[in-house]
Amino acid sequence: MGLVLKMYANESKGMKFPRLHVWDTVANPGFGTDIAAAPYIPSIYPEYLTDPSILVCPSDAGDTVQDLKFSDGRFCIAVNSQDHTQGPSGEGGCSDLADASYAYVGWLIDRASDDPLFTDPDGGSLQLTAIAPAVLDAPGTNGVKSLDEDIDVSSSAPGLGNGGGNTVYRLREGIERFLITDINNPAGSAKAQSEIYIMFDVLATDVTLYNHVPGGCNVLYMDGHVAFIRYPSEQPVSKAMAISVGLIMNL
Repeated sequence: MGLVLKMYANESKGMKFPRLHVWDTVANPGFGTDIAAAPYIPSIYPEYLTDPSILVCPSDAGDTVQDLKFSDGRFCIAVNSQDHTQGPSGEGGCSDLADASYAYVGWLIDRASDDPLFTDPDGGSLQLTAIAPAVLDAPGTNGVKSLDEDIDVSSSAPGLGNGGGNTVYRLREGIERFLITDINNPAGSAKAQSEIYIMFDVLATDVTLYNHVPGGCNVLYMDGHVAFIRYPSEQPVSKAMAISVGLIMNL
């Protein structure tokens, strides 16, 4: 998935990573809306994501590669789950299952620790809560467009943007420069791509729901390396992220 996302970004306008998977109702009248904590599938499949089976973790106890296929063996991952016109016997698509094993948000999240300054009354991430309206307003052309832009959180969560500012930026190549917190020492405070996470095992507040035992997540970073982090620990494997990502996945 690191290669998939990198290849897409290097060929996209503004070198942006794929937007969050929200399938627009207006563009697909009558098919409903799919929301998944995953890259927008039609933008990466099949040109970049040539084998959708990699969306399922081999250690996932609840989902299998077969869940991403129609009964005739064709992948249904790029078809809206409410679209019953493309599968045999009226089967719907399964793009809402794109986050079956792994979570992806599409914005640079750097305030998702369990620090009380960054959490809401329910313990979720204030930063993710602040950008939630962009997801909830997605149905309709304007909503989908907003998912591809940076988000101003000055009114909803001032100071909880990236680097302590008021903007949460879309993932893109070069995004690390926005995390400079000490303007007098940019080289020392800028985060390298090796510290920016872009995808991770689905996490929850119930450790038994994790793909791996003991509970924890493999985390994919922007430079392509992967590290295993125990739960609960540093972000993104924090309780705040578990609560907030869970809400997105249940929409």
